Amino acid sequence: MRLPTVRLVSSDSLTFEMDHEAAKLSEVLGNILKNSSGVELIEQEVPVPGRVLQKIVDWCVYHRNDVPAAEDPDEYFKSVSSVVSDWDLAFLDVDPGLFFDLVNVANYLKITGLKHVCCKRMAQRMENRTDDEIRSVFQIPNEN
Repeated sequence: MRLPTVRLVSSDSLTFEMDHEAAKLSEVLGNILKNSSGVELIEQEVPVPGRVLQKIVDWCVYHRNDVPAAEDPDEYFKSVSSVVSDWDLAFLDVDPGLFFDLVNVANYLKITGLKHVCCKRMAQRMENRTDDEIRSVFQIPNEN
């Protein structure tokens, strides 16, 4: 029997497909897959714009053969390098708005590996910077 394909539909009605292995990187999608035996196509709406969902799908497809990330951040960081791969660095080289959208959607879909790599990248971008520099990098207004 063929494993189901997952079709995600964005808030602006764009559709993106990924295979079973890529979809399992999301705990949310993985649970839907577990409860959908005998189905060839699973369609799931995700309340985010297509430009964000496209990036999420790209990340999952690229990392579909990775060892699943530990949910506990302490365990995860013990088991992996603090280095962000060149592919992930290029993937996360986006404007701050899109970066935070990726973090939020990774959290919403429970994509642990993406959440962790986003946190590592954010920490790298903040390292050795002043408060004002961090506000500038992440386009955070100064409330003072």
